[in-house]
This record gives sequence, C-alpha cells and structure tokens, in this order.
Amino acid sequence: MKTVNCLFFVFRISILFYLLIGNAAYSQNLNFSSSGALIYESVIGQTLHSLQSYRGVPTRLVNHGNGTLSAAWIYQNVNSSTNDRGTGYNFYDGANWGPFPLQRIEYKRTGWTNIAAVNGWEYCMAHSGDSGLLLSKRTIGNGPWTYHHPVGTYNLYNNQADVWCRFAVGGSNGNTIHAIVNSQGTGTMPVLGQNGPLTYTRSLDGGITWDLDHVQLPMSDSSFFTGFSAENYHIDCRNDIVAIVAGGMDMGMYLWKSTDNGNNWTRTTILPFPIPFYNPSTMITDVNQDGIADTIVAGNEDPTVSIDNNGVAHVAFGRVIVFDTDTFNVLFYDPLTDGLFYWNENMPSPAVIANAEDFNGNGKIDIPVPSAPNTVPVGSYLGGLIVHPSIGFDDNNDIYISYSCVNELADTADYQCMRRHVYVKRSSDGGSTWGPAINIVPSIAQGDSGEFRECVFGSLAKKVDGSGANSCAHIFYQRDRAPYVYIFTVQWTLNYQIVWNADQNNVPLSNDMIYAKICNISSKVEEVDFNNVAVAIYPNPASQSIYIKQLNSSIPFKQLEIINAEGKSLIKSGMKYNLDVSMFPDGIYTLMLKSEKNYSSVRFVVNHQ
Repeated sequence: MKTVNCLFFVFRISILFYLLIGNAAYSQNLNFSSSGALIYESVIGQTLHSLQSYRGVPTRLVNHGNGTLSAAWIYQNVNSSTNDRGTGYNFYDGANWGPFPLQRIEYKRTGWTNIAAVNGWEYCMAHSGDSGLLLSKRTIGNGPWTYHHPVGTYNLYNNQADVWCRFAVGGSNGNTIHAIVNSQGTGTMPVLGQNGPLTYTRSLDGGITWDLDHVQLPMSDSSFFTGFSAENYHIDCRNDIVAIVAGGMDMGMYLWKSTDNGNNWTRTTILPFPIPFYNPSTMITDVNQDGIADTIVAGNEDPTVSIDNNGVAHVAFGRVIVFDTDTFNVLFYDPLTDGLFYWNENMPSPAVIANAEDFNGNGKIDIPVPSAPNTVPVGSYLGGLIVHPSIGFDDNNDIYISYSCVNELADTADYQCMRRHVYVKRSSDGGSTWGPAINIVPSIAQGDSGEFRECVFGSLAKKVDGSGANSCAHIFYQRDRAPYVYIFTVQWTLNYQIVWNADQNNVPLSNDMIYAKICNISSKVEEVDFNNVAVAIYPNPASQSIYIKQLNSSIPFKQLEIINAEGKSLIKSGMKYNLDVSMFPDGIYTLMLKSEKNYSSVRFVVNHQ
C-alpha cells in the first residue's frame, strides 16, 4: 500500500510539474482581430477536468462593472479518482489576472460550480456529492472564503441528492440568493413523484438561512413533467425579477418568472413538445397518431436565460431534430442538426438566429467520416452543431449572444471529428436582426492554433461594458485539443471515472481556461458571407406572394430555402424569383439563397390581417 501511495504521489507531482512548465512556456496573452472585432485574450487557468458541464453552461464569469472580473470553473490537477476537484477561481483587478490557481477554493471536494456577485460580495455554489450544496462567499476579489453548507435542508425528501445547481443573487435588498437544483441525482428512484425534480431554494440574508426550502415551481411537478435532466436549466435575476428556464429534447422549453423576488411565479411555454409525458420506452414520436414516427424540432438540453436592463427575459438554446421509431430504445436526436434558437418575452415563438458557416460555399457543412468505434463525427454535448449559448447586454440594452459551433475550417484529421469554436453576435434592435458571427478563437495566422482546438463551455458575462460600437463583451471558455472527452483506447467517452482528455498513451491532457474581451462587435445585418451579394424581398410583410430581387446580378443564385421561426425547412428548390406564401401562418421567416460560392439570407414577415 505504501508503494502504491508513493507512486501516486510521484505521478501527482509529475503532473503538477508538467503544468507549471507548460504555464511558464505558454503565451498567456494575445491580441488579434476577427471580422472587424478586436479581441484581447488571456489564459487564466488550467484544469484536467475536461467536462465543465453535462448540458447547459452555468454562469462562470462576472463583470463587476468597475473594471474588475471574477471567473470560476471546475478545477482538477490529476484525474477523477482524486479528491482535489473543486472550484478554480481567478480575479482580474483591472490590470492583471492573478496566477493560475493550484488548488480549489473549498475545503472539500465539489463539482459543477457557478459564480455570482452583488452588493460587494461574490459567491460560488457547487455540489459536494455527499452532503448537499456548498456556498462559498467573500468580499469581491479579496479576503478568505467563508462557507454555508448545506444550502437548504439536505435529505429533506427520501432519496434526495442535490446535484448540478444553478444560482443567482440580487433582490432589492442585495442579499437574496436564488438556487435551483436537480434534487435527485441517481435518476432511478423518484423524489416528489419525479425522476429528478427541479427544486427552488431561497435565502434573504446572504446564505445564512433559507426561507424557501426545496420547493417546486408552479406547473413543474409530476402533473406536468416526469422530471428534469442534469443541467438542462438556468437562472438569472435583476433586483426583484427572477427568471428560470428549463427544458430539453423530449419535454419542450419553458420560462418561469417572478417579479417579487421569488414569492410568486408565472410559467410561459417557449417551445412546446407535442407529446406530453413522452416515454421512449413505451412510445414513438407519432405526433398525428397515424402509427408512423414523426421527426420533431426541439431544443438542445442547454438553455440559458438572462434579464435585460428593462426586466425582459431573453432565452437561447440549440436547435435539434429528434425522432423515435421503436418502443424499446431511447429517443434519438440528430447531432448534425444546425441552428441556434433565440426568444424573448416580446416574441410569439423562438427564431433561428445563427447557423454553422459554409466556408467553401458548397451548400452544406462538410462533416468527416468518423473512425471506428465512433459513429458520430462531432463531440457529444447532447445537442446539434450549435451548443452552449450565453446572453449579455450593454448599457444601451443591445443583446449579445455567445455560443459554440462547429467550424468547417478546423482540422478533422486528428480525431476524425468536427471541432467547435466560440462565436459572438450582437443585436441592436431587440433581437429582430443580428450582426455577423465573430469567431473569437485565434487561428495559426492570428498567433495561436485554433484549427486544432476544441472551444466549448462559453460563459458570456451578463454585463457588457459601454454601448453600441464602443462596447466590449467578456467571455470565458475552455480550450483543449480533443473534441468532447477523448480517451485513446475507447475514443470519445464519458463515465463516472473518465472526464479528462488523453493523448495516445492515455496521459491526461490539460485544458486551458480562456478569458476573452471582444470590442467593436458589429450589429449590422450581414446579408452575405462572401462577396457582398444582397437581395431584397417585396412586399414585406406579405400575405399572398413574395418577389425576390437580386441587387447584384453578376453572381447568380442556384438554390433557395425558406425556414420558419422554429427552424423547420418549408421550401427547398432551385432558384425562383416569386413564391406563394399564402398558406404560411403569420410569423417571421428566413429566405436563404445559395450559389456555388456565395450565400445570402434575409428575413420577411407573413401577415394575413
């Protein structure tokens, strides 16, 4: 036993030495430009824990509004069998980030952390796995951490196991903590009649006491859902306004909102799932009850919510297509589904606002053939080609969205798998139109090696500095070599013991935690991706027909497609210049035109009134 312990100690010291040497050799700061935006990035930490979230991304970066920032992530320096896992933390004092942390902030093993700040205090919350949630608290940027543990009552219900929490802080008193958690982590024994109930807990005194303890939100109990999954929910608050979004592939997407600091709630359906209480073990996706399985447009398991300066809730989640043709298997989702859904409380339904870029203009995203034993050529983040959205606002209430999306220019030979990069977009008209997608990952030509990097788990700080063209957004994300979680002997995998990437000798690979400041983000609607080819639609709004006018006739389009607000393709054909839309329901639609080397898109409205 002593020999084993000594060997383990030597291995641990070797890994730490490797990380320290890597830190000293690594360029921790880089400035570059992308699509007109100016980007300043820093490597602010490292971890061997490659899986920063099972589904949606918690808040990991806070902009305090005075030039300082705080970042938190899942830290680990050896592997999953050790007890050093916890919250990695770094602070930007307005001039510099601190040194890479070499230990967690908590006194015991934790996981799946998030961070928030208000009223001069900053908080981190994570689950301990064996004794409920652990809340860490200190004055912003300095001083010792103090702890409140557990959050609420642990084991309030039979079989309860609090895991994968999300929380927000605020309230008009500046001392309110709102926490949501999956209160049954095993997924095998019901709690409150559900396999994984989503419960809400509140403190009005900064975490000392909890006046609302593991209660269920209205219309979230077993009368409405069979349960919730790991991290398919998110929370935000602004003063006394609190918003919670939850949902996924087989249950729809929903918003719960309170305007009185969590006392009362209303529920809004954002994207319904057409089959209530869907059970893949006993049902097929037969929407019209004709005995034939149907494909259903649904949302990824990664929703995010953010409340703007006026108290309006904004939601984003990836688009995915699901179907199930048998009654003895799991629900199938298409990981190659493209699109990012966006919705706010002023919209009747979500709209697709982003897609993967077709860089070579061949009308499709070029997907590699995976190598055995893998069957899927993209990392499995329980979604389509776009995952991990996050939302922020500047002083002018312009909207900013970050997300991870496959990049056609990134290398696929390494792992026969598409790599994802982090993008950001801006809207200056309340989400009706959006500027170009900006890739914030530096390429080889820009001073790094983005062509060979997987960039995921992005968290956009809710507060964007400045306004309009003079604004600067702040994003924190993970950058590593391998898509998803890669183990050489078994390829992409995930289990309770393996959550790190490895090389061909199964040596764990370190993941860089990246902070990026992005300035000069355009909100100008980009009609094309290549040669400034533009089109116009008239009339707009339309009730019977639309006519397409190409403003630059030197490059002819060959194909068109009309997509509705839910991301469903309604028409796909060769080029036409007039289309009948009389049978379309009222709503917002996107016309996409493609040629051999060019691509253009423009929105139009159908209104029969």
